[in-house]
Amino acid sequence: MDEDPATTELLRAAASADSSPVIRRAAVRVLAFGRPRDAATAALLAERADADDEEEVRSAAAQALAAARALAALPGRRLTRRTAARNGISAPPRPRSPGADPR
Repeated sequence: MDEDPATTELLRAAASADSSPVIRRAAVRVLAFGRPRDAATAALLAERADADDEEEVRSAAAQALAAARALAALPGRRLTRRTAARNGISAPPRPRSPGADPR
């Protein structure tokens, strides 16, 4: 996931307040796999698993929280595109190397 704090905040806002359960569900998944070691992400996922109005979002958040905890326990491990595809999850984009052309 993009290391930009603004992106993370945008995803957190979408996970919490977007009117579409599809967007909220996608946002919790991206957060879990993009920031598995982040305490604020874990807290948000737990809150969404407990309090979202839609069962599908609560379920996705609970699964995402379990995945984030498992990933956080693995030192230096990140979600690969192959694992993401196998699990029907969009993997975060590959990070750009410093000085790379942004196009």
